[in-house]
Amino acid sequence: MSAAAQPLAPTETPDDPWLIPTQAAEYLQLAEKTLANWRAAKTGPTPAIRGRIVRYKRSELDRWMTEGDAPTNVTPIGGRR
Repeated sequence: MSAAAQPLAPTETPDDPWLIPTQAAEYLQLAEKTLANWRAAKTGPTPAIRGRIVRYKRSELDRWMTEGDAPTNVTPIGGRR
């Protein structure tokens, strides 16, 4: 199955995909290590984290670039904070 033919995740739309950290860093034009440092410091755009899986919604990256940090920075998915 090609990448274009794969089904979308439940909350993913073509206009607002989930991005892996490498893609998110590329989108923001910064180093992936910078995103990792921001996650550790609980600053920067809010990631969705499930275990060791980290994803960013493109809309969250856009929101963060426009508005800055949100009050809480890590959104755990189905797990403990």
